[in-house]
Amino acid sequence: MGKAIVLDTSALLMGYEATEVEAEHYTVPSVREEMKRDDIRKLRLDSAIDTGRITVK
Repeated sequence: MGKAIVLDTSALLMGYEATEVEAEHYTVPSVREEMKRDDIRKLRLDSAIDTGRITVK
């Protein structure tokens, strides 16, 4: 089994990029809800989820 990283809201607000670390990335639904709708970081999170770089569980 490889490395897994669980991301909270603060990691994403600080600019964490899932592409920079070779691991499986996870977050929870409430993190998405805490991000501001039009914020670039929310757009990056949505993109990472859509492309499978971050999994929401």
